[in-house]
Amino acid sequence: MCSFEQRFLAIFKFEGDALVGQRVYYDTATLLEQLGVARNPGSVTGRLETAASHPLTIGRGIVRRVTGR
Repeated sequence: MCSFEQRFLAIFKFEGDALVGQRVYYDTATLLEQLGVARNPGSVTGRLETAASHPLTIGRGIVRRVTGR
């Protein structure tokens, strides 16, 4: 059995006494990190993993930083 901690935000929309809509927001990345499926993208291992799995994205970011675009 595994356990995890999840923060979320639920927004409910009412018209009078009737509930007419709801939205739930939560952080999927933190959940996946706690389950060991993903790494924190701000950590060294997370940055290395991102660079290895997304070379085009990293390359574009470097080009933008160098060229200022």
